[in-house]
Amino acid sequence: MQIINEGHISNSLNRALEQNHRGDFALLLAMLDENVCENAQFKIAKQQQQAFESDEAYLKQQLGVVHQYKVAADDAAFESALDQSYALNFAGLAMNKLVACLNPPALSQFNDKAKVDQHVIDNLSLHARNRLFALQQAADEQQPTQTDPTLLYDILQAV
Repeated sequence: MQIINEGHISNSLNRALEQNHRGDFALLLAMLDENVCENAQFKIAKQQQQAFESDEAYLKQQLGVVHQYKVAADDAAFESALDQSYALNFAGLAMNKLVACLNPPALSQFNDKAKVDQHVIDNLSLHARNRLFALQQAADEQQPTQTDPTLLYDILQAV
């Protein structure tokens, strides 16, 4: 049974809060649906969302705001990592933090947009994890299985 809102658990949430039952309160909160975007009343119209994004992009361009962190590493990110290691080895931790703030590292060392590090997946919510795994399974099902003729030859040689 999935609980959508507090109305489904009636007074249990209030009773757990009043009686200081932290375990019950945490369990009831965990049972609530955490993806608010799936509910229809929270969806933003596409036109409003596009207008907001264009306004935000215009403001960022006017103010000279750049993205603080790169998502995927490029050559400049690897040079930045090298500079940070030199700063740590020769000038200490404070200099390393300064170099990292001036030229922030990339969030991922891979340039593959489909690859997500395992520690990032571990920190996702249960809903986001399920969605990611569903997308991965759909992508795996769409790819046709390829046979390797050299493997078949190896198997025949072993027989």
